[in-house]
Amino acid sequence: MRREKTRSFFDVHEFENIIDYYLEMNRLVKASIAVKCGLTQHPGSVSIQIRKANLLIDKGKYQQALNLLSRFSVIEPSNYEIFISIGTALNLLGETSKAIRNFDHALSLDPDDKDEVASLIGFSLQEEGSFDKAVRYFKMAYELNPSRKSYLYEMAFCYDQLGNIKEAILSYEEFLNHRPFNDLGWYNLGVAYSRAENLKNALDAFDYAIALNESNSSAIFNKANILVSMKKYETAIDTFKEFLQLENDDLKGLLYLAECYENLGDEQMALHYYSKARKLDPESPELLFGMGMLELKKDNLKDSREYFRKALTFDNENPDFWYALAKTYELQNNKLNAIETVLKAIHFDSYEKDYWLFAARLYSETGAINESVKALKRSLTFLPDEPSIQYQLAIYYFLSNKSSKAYTHFEKGLKKNYDLHRKILKGHGWILSLKKVEGMINKFKSKSDDF
Repeated sequence: MRREKTRSFFDVHEFENIIDYYLEMNRLVKASIAVKCGLTQHPGSVSIQIRKANLLIDKGKYQQALNLLSRFSVIEPSNYEIFISIGTALNLLGETSKAIRNFDHALSLDPDDKDEVASLIGFSLQEEGSFDKAVRYFKMAYELNPSRKSYLYEMAFCYDQLGNIKEAILSYEEFLNHRPFNDLGWYNLGVAYSRAENLKNALDAFDYAIALNESNSSAIFNKANILVSMKKYETAIDTFKEFLQLENDDLKGLLYLAECYENLGDEQMALHYYSKARKLDPESPELLFGMGMLELKKDNLKDSREYFRKALTFDNENPDFWYALAKTYELQNNKLNAIETVLKAIHFDSYEKDYWLFAARLYSETGAINESVKALKRSLTFLPDEPSIQYQLAIYYFLSNKSSKAYTHFEKGLKKNYDLHRKILKGHGWILSLKKVEGMINKFKSKSDDF
């Protein structure tokens, strides 16, 4: 009609379909033309007015859309589409509570395909990051129509985003029981298992994803990372190479491959892949850090320190970089600089126990055991349940002749991890020979045996 510049009649339903198509394709100019044409032919159509409001929402004109929709909510109070659109506009304005009231009202009007309406609400909330609320509507949609397994997938995604890994895994597994050939489902299950630190199941899930889609580079990359976590470096190398055949210019793939060779002690191959990465991005802080670690392992302290410093010029908030730099100072017996530097690492990540323990040890080696105690006491603010810190704090209190406090922290360590005391107190036999310590160990040993 537009091409021939003629006037043809379309009924309301035809305009609805045309407008919906353009909105779904995000072709807003054509949707706008269709709305204008539709209202010319059917000026009293509420359904086309609703689509005009949806077009305004897509253009970011939320208040205009709400003004229009509020008028028609009085004219057609039983039209659920109006309240869905009102809820969508309010949600995008950040007024989530009001949005949910309108969404729930829309559902109370018992629309046809109620499960689809509930899922649309779920998607609207999901897009704005309200995953805790979105999951309720996907659950409702699935209860209304259990044959639509895609609702399970969306529930799993919401749980994943909320950090509820257990529920995410259960939902992905139920989805895959019905859709076993969905490679994306297996991939997401693998990611969820990785977060739950169930490496074997994660590896199996990634293998299924790759078997179903050999070009799923994300699954191959994640599989390689799992293999690294399992210290299966040779297999990880083969897997990273498989990944790089699909993504040959991927910087992380090259860096991780270099690290695998480094872990196997093959410095020549590590350097080969670091060099390839350098061609892609010579200023990559991760590359510079990797090169620094390679030099550190060769005891080239000056070179490694230069790499770490350069990495920090590009990313001075990375705690790993500061920690590595502190290590170079320690190896040169420059403990004061090492302490100052590791405190930077702690500033950017106060939840890493190794940083705190390293700082405490350095303080003690300079004769400042009181500072060791202060550091570890501060660390308990962030890591109250970390047994290695409790044991180490007990050692420093024993060394400071503060036995009462030492026993308190030693007992806390035994409660959290009984077996760890053997490793941490190795070299402190005199503490283990103390009668009260022996009694505490025997007391918790019997509990450990009972368990």
